[in-house]
Amino acid sequence: MRVTDLETVNGLAFAVWARCTGAGADFAATCTSFSLYSSAANGNSWSPVPGMTGLTTSPVPGQPGQPSAAQLVLTGTRGYLLAPDGNVYSGPVTAGAAWQPAVASGSPPPGCGTPGPAQPDGVPSNTMLAATGPGLVELCLTHSPGRKFLAYSADDGRTWTPAGYAPGAGQATSLSGSPAGQVLVATSSGIDVSRTAAGLAPYGLSWHTSVQGASVPGGFSYVGMTTAQQGVAIPADTSLHAVWFTYDGGRRWVESPVR
Repeated sequence: MRVTDLETVNGLAFAVWARCTGAGADFAATCTSFSLYSSAANGNSWSPVPGMTGLTTSPVPGQPGQPSAAQLVLTGTRGYLLAPDGNVYSGPVTAGAAWQPAVASGSPPPGCGTPGPAQPDGVPSNTMLAATGPGLVELCLTHSPGRKFLAYSADDGRTWTPAGYAPGAGQATSLSGSPAGQVLVATSSGIDVSRTAAGLAPYGLSWHTSVQGASVPGGFSYVGMTTAQQGVAIPADTSLHAVWFTYDGGRRWVESPVR
């Protein structure tokens, strides 16, 4: 199995292990079965998280189904997994704790399909998950082809409400949420940052689309916030040998060369 996603919190590491047949740079391609494991961050003894093994796109347990991807998101108290069939699983971020579907009947957010094939870095290409403030946000490209539909949940993924659309320019490559509630989308054109928190905008978010300092050839492959004000972005063109930082909640980004 291959590790396609990895997150740490509270002295624990959580990793998504997948059975894949992709090779080389496509190490996360054609994955058909996913399991969640955890280990102490200072050790190397990995154990499966109860209830989180052998996840596939097939409705028949044990059947691999179509190739897909999965995405792991951790907060200080809970973890979430966007499974290959589109369902969201959730559980405490403590050693040995079981996770289970956020919705007992097992249904993904309205309008959102399966995560779809993995991008080169393992992030799903059709549906992405992020934690933002007290809630969760999903970006779904399958709701309306060619548009970036957003759905928001304030109850750990049990119910979802529409949160409008992200700006249309560029292909979405990464989704992130700020502890203050803002939503950030990295694209092949740049970085889009919402002006308001997802849970406070029932009729759709408004956006900063001309973000200062966030215009580089090929756009960005990753964006993430570490605090409400500070975040980091990685350019798609790694030959630039730099990362970008924000210190004002994503409105301005500054290049930082990697020596």
